[in-house]
Amino acid sequence: MFASSSYSRSYVYLKNMDDTIAMDVDFGSTASFNIRPGEFAFFPWHASQNIVVAADSGTPVLEYAIFEA
Repeated sequence: MFASSSYSRSYVYLKNMDDTIAMDVDFGSTASFNIRPGEFAFFPWHASQNIVVAADSGTPVLEYAIFEA
């Protein structure tokens, strides 16, 4: 989880490093998306809500970076 209280306006990079397991990215509201195996996402984040990433199963590796603006 990336706590919104720890960051200001930022850009977030997430990459699912697994070959078979998908991950769900949830913003604590109705906004969410899925990162399939090998996919990545890069998006602006206003740090108004936490980002929670959970695997569909198992323990895949999530590569991430947060760049504060």
